[in-house]
Amino acid sequence: GLESIKQFDRKSCVKESFIFPKHKIFGVTKKTELNLPGTRINCDHTFGEVYLYLSCTDRCLNSTCPLTRNIQYDSCPGQNSNRVYTLADNNYLTFVTKSQGSYHNNYFLCKNNRACITYNKVCDLVDDCGDRSDEEMCTNHFQCNNTGHYIDRTKQCDGVVDCTDQSDECNQLCGGEIIKDIRLKVFSWAIGFLAVTLNAIILSRNTYSLRRCKSSVAFINKILIMLISLGDLLVGLYLLLISIADKYHGIGYCKSKPEWLTSSECSLLGALSTAGSQISLFAMTILSVTRLLGIKNSMNIAEPVRKKSVLKVTTISILTISASVCMAVIPLLGTFEDFFVNGMKYNADIPLFVGLPGKDLHFNAIGQYYGRMKKSTLSWSLMNTMVDDMFTHEKEGFPGRTKVDFFGNDGVCVFKYFVNSNDPQGPFVYAVLVLNFSCFVVITVSYLFINFISIKSSSQLIQGAGNKMIQRRNAKIQRKISVIISTDFLCWVPFVVICVLHTLEVLDATPWYALFSIIILPINSVINPLLYDDTVSGLIDRAIRKLVPVWNAVSPFRQRITVQ
Repeated sequence: GLESIKQFDRKSCVKESFIFPKHKIFGVTKKTELNLPGTRINCDHTFGEVYLYLSCTDRCLNSTCPLTRNIQYDSCPGQNSNRVYTLADNNYLTFVTKSQGSYHNNYFLCKNNRACITYNKVCDLVDDCGDRSDEEMCTNHFQCNNTGHYIDRTKQCDGVVDCTDQSDECNQLCGGEIIKDIRLKVFSWAIGFLAVTLNAIILSRNTYSLRRCKSSVAFINKILIMLISLGDLLVGLYLLLISIADKYHGIGYCKSKPEWLTSSECSLLGALSTAGSQISLFAMTILSVTRLLGIKNSMNIAEPVRKKSVLKVTTISILTISASVCMAVIPLLGTFEDFFVNGMKYNADIPLFVGLPGKDLHFNAIGQYYGRMKKSTLSWSLMNTMVDDMFTHEKEGFPGRTKVDFFGNDGVCVFKYFVNSNDPQGPFVYAVLVLNFSCFVVITVSYLFINFISIKSSSQLIQGAGNKMIQRRNAKIQRKISVIISTDFLCWVPFVVICVLHTLEVLDATPWYALFSIIILPINSVINPLLYDDTVSGLIDRAIRKLVPVWNAVSPFRQRITVQ
């Protein structure tokens, strides 16, 4: 209705007279005067007589007129005691009724011929005829498979379950899998495998070579690089596990979606992804500051590894991991459920709560049962108690109930970065976004200073063999710094901007959860092993050097084959 009003406002309206049937009915002289849009529109947002008038005057894009049966003299027996019989089209006998000083027959004849209903009851999502004939030709609804009741067409495939059998969300038009796009599936497996493999190599190599560190600076750097690899390894593990879950559920995911979103496995994956990304980000931030301070103090004699430096880096590591784990676990604690629980899942045999109802739907149901109350005073705990009391007469008490926690907002079970202004978890999400963006700023500024110092030292060198080697080393450092800043920028800045635009309701970013959780945010888990440590890049260089002679030896043979 409101959507159609908006469309009417944008288009010029025309006046038109309407009567059904179009042939002449003796005694009926007055037609219904209508204001109609000048062009055809989508009528899926209209209902009742508005839908009927638009479709029957050919103003709808994909809708047909539901008026197909002419009213006969014996139609609708027992109704309209004030009926007056008259001749229609000089061919058959019908009846009319008098209203506001004139005669009309503005009725819809049900297919069973036993009932006539007014136009406002046609295509109104309710079976008023009893044989569904007043709804069967309408295009503004979706009919649930199990109950047969109608819902608004716009509620089909909107991500919210309205039918008790989930047929409005699990059908040929929507439904799908945890990871819907085949390209995202490939990226999830590939990035996950590379992240786990590359970071496992770095962790094992650095653990083995840790004892050979002579200076405290090198020791701290190596530990921080291992922390980055640990975080990236957890992110890679998350991608592999979510890919396995996607493969396991397959196309049947839609039916099992409520169970998956409320499962402990989904919560664990969300916590794993969050903890891994935060460990990596915090470690990169600390490492950038450490390297900046190291360059500034490069003229000082390097200190050997002492208990003090070991204690220092151990404290840093414990604090980094603890802070990251806390950020991942806090949304799962029952103490904060009023901030982080997104809804509840009830047994399928309770039609009052379909799908995963949130606080608003609970409040509406409770308000209808108990009467008026203040919404702000209702906690999840109180709501659950009140709902339980509504079902105290059930045979076995109230059926099971499970929570949809913070990570159950999407099938990929990722941190709920995209929140609206009225979401209770908004302050927590905003704080994490500000913190992460601040880390990006610190990393960028630190490496810009390192780059500036490197360029300055290179420009002061005198041309010579040793100095050229230092220049090449500085050039390599500058290239790495450029890549570090570029990848972090392309990862975090667009992401933060999209989060802000979603909060301001400029766009809806919720369909992009899979894209960000599988490619945009985890891609650094594959790039970081190549940037922060020479172990992997060294292995790649050695592999290339071994392959080049083989390639050169094979090339003449290939050329001879080509010539022949």
